[in-house]
Amino acid sequence: MFPTPSPSQQLSKAERQLCQIYKKLNDSKRETLLSFAEFLISKQKETNKVKAVLQQPRLIIPEENESVINGIKRLKSSYFMIDDQDLFHEISALMSAHIMKGVSAKDTILKIEVVFEKFYNKYKIDFANNTD
Repeated sequence: MFPTPSPSQQLSKAERQLCQIYKKLNDSKRETLLSFAEFLISKQKETNKVKAVLQQPRLIIPEENESVINGIKRLKSSYFMIDDQDLFHEISALMSAHIMKGVSAKDTILKIEVVFEKFYNKYKIDFANNTD
């Protein structure tokens, strides 16, 4: 019933033992064993799944006279679920405007907060589309 495996397909001790047990069973018991094995596989798949949880921002109150750098650090901590790379382009442009064009720190931070909120809303939409 079971072909002899080639040397590259040698069975482990447990696999050989299972084959020996299988050979000793009648057809009805073999079906039961196979059904039980399939049941175990399905339970294993269920336990391997990690339930995804929508992360909420942990909003941190800004310090008075906060610098743009500290504002970015605060927002990165608040919106920890957002990948920095996603934000990099837009925040870099705002930071450049702050440094090169003299846009105030307060206005720059407000614009950066909008960017973080935008990416958080995108995260929520992506999360809803990718969960069961």
